[in-house]
Amino acid sequence: MGKAAKKTVKTSHQKSETAKDVEEGVLEPLVPEGAEWHVLLAASLFIAVYTKCTAASIPSGDAGDFILAAHHFGVAHPPGYPLYVTMGYVWNSLIPYGSPAYKLNLLTSIIGGVAATVIYLTSYKLTLSVPAAVYSSGVFAFSHLIWFHSVGAEIFSLNNLFCALLLLWVVRFQQAPVSCRARVAMEASCISGFSMCNQHTSALFIAVIGAWMFLSCLYDKAITVKQFVHTGLVFVLSLIPYVQLPLSSFIAFAPSSWGDHRTLKGFIKHVSREEYGTFRLTADDRPSDLIGNLGTYSSDLVHELGMSTAVLAVCGVLLAFLPINRHVKTSVITLVCTALGYILFFCMQANIDHSRELMKGVVSTHSAD
Repeated sequence: MGKAAKKTVKTSHQKSETAKDVEEGVLEPLVPEGAEWHVLLAASLFIAVYTKCTAASIPSGDAGDFILAAHHFGVAHPPGYPLYVTMGYVWNSLIPYGSPAYKLNLLTSIIGGVAATVIYLTSYKLTLSVPAAVYSSGVFAFSHLIWFHSVGAEIFSLNNLFCALLLLWVVRFQQAPVSCRARVAMEASCISGFSMCNQHTSALFIAVIGAWMFLSCLYDKAITVKQFVHTGLVFVLSLIPYVQLPLSSFIAFAPSSWGDHRTLKGFIKHVSREEYGTFRLTADDRPSDLIGNLGTYSSDLVHELGMSTAVLAVCGVLLAFLPINRHVKTSVITLVCTALGYILFFCMQANIDHSRELMKGVVSTHSAD
């Protein structure tokens, strides 16, 4: 009897401590306790496999442009991709062996491995299932286009990492105590800013996720005006890599570089992709074909991930609506809305010629990345 009473008191004490932690805003660690070993194992495997298969020389696509820009601290094609170029320049300076092409390919492979690990961690935090995390991250990491753009110098690998981090922060935000959500939103704002320094299509993720976090904080009265201003400032400060563009024009001696960034007009022209069509894939006056783009996007997505994955994804979304876990339901709805918003906006703006296989490949690339 006495032992039972002591056990009851102890359990009540543990519950009160947990309630106190939530009230005081104690965040859980990013990697759940006890999961460190298999998350580390997943990271090691993904990075090892990617780096083993890293391209030895200059791959296809825009790789040559990025390799040249990173080696000479130059400016890549619009919008410049200053974060990737700066990371490549620093990495090339630190690594003593290998050609400039191989070194940037290697950095991209490591980034790709980390992106796959973030997908693994996100799936695990959402489901608490190791098999689910292994399946989702494995399908992501070893699909054709993700693999192709992760073993050669391309910005898609870094974009995948930032988008994966934003999805992880959706789960982190939903699972956080209400009093901590403003802090998590600020962290997501920092990720968003750096993401915009790499590829502008991430703005479609940022818009949906940012709006959801802001409205959630307002509804729960979890953010003050001061915290909101600080969150905005963090986003602006995270755009600091764009300094690389004018800096390159004044101090770098690249044999080939895009644009003239010594003036504000030239800087804006390059960053806004004016030559390509700011909100279009190309500068042509060709109207976009929403239905055609959606058809291409859908068929390529199923081809890349497999029909079984598509069926499992639909089942997962439907199961999230069961009255089991409100946090899982909210996170899944947010992730689905983010994906749908990205797909619809991209397909509305992609003014490509479907008769050209090269241009259809552009849609295929974005369907995976």
